[in-house]
Formats: sequence, structure tokens, C-alpha cells
Amino acid sequence: MRLLAMYLSLLTCSLLAAGAHAASAGAKLKGQVAEAAAQDNAAGAGVLLQHLGQAIQMVQQQGKNAIALREWEEMVNDCQDAIAKMRSPEAHKTFVSMLNRVSPPAQAVLVRGLMEHPPEKEVSAPVAKLLAATTNLDLQVASVDLLGRYRAT
Repeated sequence: MRLLAMYLSLLTCSLLAAGAHAASAGAKLKGQVAEAAAQDNAAGAGVLLQHLGQAIQMVQQQGKNAIALREWEEMVNDCQDAIAKMRSPEAHKTFVSMLNRVSPPAQAVLVRGLMEHPPEKEVSAPVAKLLAATTNLDLQVASVDLLGRYRAT
């Protein structure tokens, strides 16, 4: 019984330590995302997409670690908000050019971020190609939402 209590205590400490490490890495990355969004240019957009890819990779690796998973999911949401706020033509071109080069989960986040931008043919054509080529449900939903919003305006 005592051995079981020690094992559970050790397991709890290791989970808390992993969550604390993820929180410190997440806080550092959150600051870098804010800096990249403030630049609002092609370089900032590229850095933002790198951080988005890293955050999505960490979400996929966390498994059942709820503490760390929440931190990284918030980071993905922060990246999506930053994409929506970056309105410069250079950043917009970077997002559109990278649309086919990132993973499907990152594509879905990128498409949702681009929904806040004004409708453009430069965006709708690649998104329509993604919709035809993907089997990722999240990306399909985001693509249909974006195309529907563009068509409505």
C-alpha cells in the first residue's frame, strides 16, 4: 500500500512538472507570437506560421496531459487570432503562399484566420483546391465556411 502511494505521488509530481515545463515554453512562445503579429509583414507571418506548426505538433504529442494540452491549444487559438489581425499585403501573400505547404490542422487554422480578411480571389482559389483534395473534416468545414462567407459578400 505504501509503495502504491509513493508511485502515485511520483506520478503526480512528474505530471505537474511536465505541465509546468509546457507552461513556461508556452509563455515564451506566446510572447514570440505577439511580437510576430505586431510586425504585420511577411517576416512576421513566416514566424507566426512556424509557431503555429510547433503549437499544433505539441497539441498532437500531449495525449492525455490536460494541463499541457490546454496551454498548447490556447497557443493555436492565439496564432489564429494573430493571423486574423495581420492585414498587410505582404503578410496576406505569405499566408496564401504557405497554405499548401503546412499540415492539414495548420491549414484549418490558417483558413479560419483568413476568414476575417476581406474576400479575395487569391484566397478562394487555393482554398477550393484544398477542399477538393482533403479528407480532414476540420479543414473541410473551415474551407466551406470561408468560401460561403466570400460568396455571401
